[in-house]
Amino acid sequence: MALPYGNSNQQISLADATKFTANFRSSVPGSAVKSGAFDKAVISQILGQQGCEGIRCYYGLKDDGAPAVILVGIDSAGNDMVNGILGENWFPCPPFCDKAGSPLNT
Repeated sequence: MALPYGNSNQQISLADATKFTANFRSSVPGSAVKSGAFDKAVISQILGQQGCEGIRCYYGLKDDGAPAVILVGIDSAGNDMVNGILGENWFPCPPFCDKAGSPLNT
C-alpha cells in the first residue's frame, strides 16, 4: 500500500508526545534505552536521494544485544530504498540524553 504523502498530518502535540514517552518509560527498566539522536547529515543524505519521499525506521538488535534503529529512505510507492543510503550509528539515550530537562524524558 502506498503511503498518503502530503495527505496526512503526522505532527503531534507536546501533551500527547509527553504522555506516550512516559507510557514507554514506565514499561521498561530504568536503564533501558529510551531515545536516540541522529546527525543531520545522514538524514539529509537519505532524504536527498532521488525519489525519496520519507524515512522508515526499523528496530533492531546488534550482536552484543544493544538496540539499533535503522533508517531507510522510502519511495513514492512506500517501498524501502535498500540500495541507497542507510543510517544506524545513532547516539542512544542514555547516555546521550537531553540536558535541559525535556518533558519527553522526565
